[in-house]
Amino acid sequence: MAGSMLHDGPFIVTADCTACGACLRTCPERCLRPTPGGRTPLVVLPELCTGCGECAEVCPAEAILPLAEVRR
Repeated sequence: MAGSMLHDGPFIVTADCTACGACLRTCPERCLRPTPGGRTPLVVLPELCTGCGECAEVCPAEAILPLAEVRR
């Protein structure tokens, strides 16, 4: 079911992130980066994110959401 969550924009990592690394291993664009000391353990680089949603599909904490949904 990879890629079934395609969105028009990038995804973001919320504070629910547990830094398990599932998204890092799954992202085909390699657009997630660690953020030591940041608000969240990981961050999505929006300029690299294609909106495929594969990271969100594998996140056990459901901590990765489309940016458009968070801004509502």
